[in-house]
Amino acid sequence: MLTHSNHLGTHLDGEIHFYTPGKVQVKEGDILIIHTGFHHFGWDQPTADEIRYMVQHPGPDRDFAVWAKEKKIRWIGVDCGSADHPMNTIIRQWMPRQAKQADAYFQQRYGQKLEERFDDSKYQLMQSRCSRTTSSMPSASAATSICCSIGA
Repeated sequence: MLTHSNHLGTHLDGEIHFYTPGKVQVKEGDILIIHTGFHHFGWDQPTADEIRYMVQHPGPDRDFAVWAKEKKIRWIGVDCGSADHPMNTIIRQWMPRQAKQADAYFQQRYGQKLEERFDDSKYQLMQSRCSRTTSSMPSASAATSICCSIGA
């Protein structure tokens, strides 16, 4: 049986993050299943942590979207809260304390404020540039998947 919250997403921060021995070859038209480990914080887990799952999960930037479009990625499946980085969604306004912490982290790590890293032209990048489809699962629940049609 497959169980999940009603909000699924995507993340990719580099090939080495997901395959320790080295590079992973992703070919044109591939399907990506990305394991971030954030499913451990989902609502139905013993280690559930809504803030971590929905507000602190990893997420892609514009470079990923461009790369996925160039690779003609057909489908992306992932185990975290959203297709977008949470600070590139309305969550930034809904969770001001966490947004302030993220802003400090981004300034220290990347030398950019959140507003610079995720400006209006990049807002909800994956959701605004990918289409959503729903597929039936054997357990009679529905799973939302992200089908990349970036720029289409």
